[in-house]
Amino acid sequence: MNHRDTVRLSQKRAEIIRLICECGLTNGEISKHMGTTEQVVKNELRRILMKLNVRDRLNLCIWYHTGSRPQAHPFPIEETRRVPSQVVVQEEPARPFVSAEEIRRRQERAGIRN
Repeated sequence: MNHRDTVRLSQKRAEIIRLICECGLTNGEISKHMGTTEQVVKNELRRILMKLNVRDRLNLCIWYHTGSRPQAHPFPIEETRRVPSQVVVQEEPARPFVSAEEIRRRQERAGIRN
């Protein structure tokens, strides 16, 4: 079954989907192409995502190219803002403090003058 047969979309919304999924255009680029404002494109895209029950542009493109909606997100939406307990966040090593005097010496060696 063709996914385009299962959902009824206006020509405007179908064109927005095509421009996102085939051309990779941003909202601003789509608005210029269609002769409308970026806010209109944002509103239409939000309505498209709600109608198709997809989360974002990536999942919209998955739907567009495969005809099936992506699997449910592994964590509930409200849980995605927190780090799951099994994920280890690796902290960056602390950067050593460099004094103003050391910066001045490095600039002198490099031939940079203030």
